Amino acid sequence: MNFLNRINNFIFGNKIEAKLLNTDELERDEQLVHYNVDFEEQILINSQISSLLSTDVPQVIQTHLPSSSNLLNEVRQVVGSEGHGDYFNASVPRYLHYWAAAMTLPSKSKILDVGSAPGHVGIGLYLLGMNVVGVNLNEAWRSTYPSLEWVEKLGVIEHNFEQAILPYDNNVFDAVYFTEVLEHIAVKNPIEILSDLRRVLKANGLLILSTPNICNISNIYALLNEVNIFWQPEIFYGSLDRHNREYTPREVYEVVEKAGFRDIQMYGINSYCNWRSGVGDYPYKIIDALGDNHPLLKNTTVILARK
Repeated sequence: MNFLNRINNFIFGNKIEAKLLNTDELERDEQLVHYNVDFEEQILINSQISSLLSTDVPQVIQTHLPSSSNLLNEVRQVVGSEGHGDYFNASVPRYLHYWAAAMTLPSKSKILDVGSAPGHVGIGLYLLGMNVVGVNLNEAWRSTYPSLEWVEKLGVIEHNFEQAILPYDNNVFDAVYFTEVLEHIAVKNPIEILSDLRRVLKANGLLILSTPNICNISNIYALLNEVNIFWQPEIFYGSLDRHNREYTPREVYEVVEKAGFRDIQMYGINSYCNWRSGVGDYPYKIIDALGDNHPLLKNTTVILARK
């Protein structure tokens, strides 16, 4: 049994039957995997992660996903084909959950959208009747919005939250969106940043957070095939639009908890843009065979929490 097969056995349990084409010369993009798994005896490589990261979407989110799908078409019309279309399409699963969470809030709620560019999430919130305030690192991000009119509608400001606390009083916002931002933090302790987000929330205010799940199967497969899960040096050292650190679900939970949030709900979803590049369609072959009812098969960690 080759090394990759042994790792697959370790991850998914003792009773896996795997047949790989080109076993002697494993071609990652040409392999065909057939699995037969007894889920009752499935081995979980990290019981702490498995107990924290639910694969079940909270009922309150499920209830609003159909309406969120309807909103998607309206947002797509605003964004248009030129408005970061590829990124928009790759991010749709995440967007649906973000907007569904907003649908649990009263109309005209005041929402802080940290890392607002290119505005897709904020546009959906605005169309839901929310009062949105967007925050970006610098003015360069303004050019990523569909128009300057939308920059104004979303109340976009520039602020570096790693250098100073947010320029808002305590207890101002009904909700804070911190989606796909945690992984970009470079210097400041993320617990301090989350604590400041909590500060500007009203009592019982809602935090919506998402970030890539570093434990997902595409990262494991990439490392086994000598594909680095860090970004290429020319991006990592030459761009601010990079991931400085990705987190396990347990780490995300602990950061949110230590920042003082309560009633923390954490679950996993899949968004195409959070699979590791360079691994072909391996994650989809695994999911087709096994389903996605396992923390390793969710590439995005989502948090809902209250102040």
